[in-house]
Amino acid sequence: MTDGLTIIQFDASEQLKEDSSNWIFWKTQIVAYLKGSGLWAYASGNVPRHRDTKTTKLIRWEEIDAQALTTILMNISPNVQAGLDCSSTQTAWDSLVGRYSQANPWCYE
Repeated sequence: MTDGLTIIQFDASEQLKEDSSNWIFWKTQIVAYLKGSGLWAYASGNVPRHRDTKTTKLIRWEEIDAQALTTILMNISPNVQAGLDCSSTQTAWDSLVGRYSQANPWCYE
C-alpha cells in the first residue's frame, strides 16, 4: 500500500449499479484492487479499528480505512451510496454484501 492516497475510479458503466446487474463483475474488480493496494483487510474486518482513541495508531487506521472506503464509494453509483452506512469500510462493505448477495443468491462470498 502506498502512503499517498491513490484511488482507482472505474468508468461509469463499470460502477456498481443499484439494480445489482453488475454485482459479480464489480465485486471481482474492487476486491482485486483492494487486495493489490493492501486495503482489503480493512473491508474484510481483518484489521479492526484501534481501541485506544488517543494514539497515532488510531489516526493511521482511520487514514487507511478512509482510503479503502473512498475507493469503494468512488466506484458505486450515487443511488447505491444513498443510505449506506459509511462509519467504516467494513460496515459499508458488509452492507453492500448483504444488499447485493441476496439479489444474486448463487454468488458465494
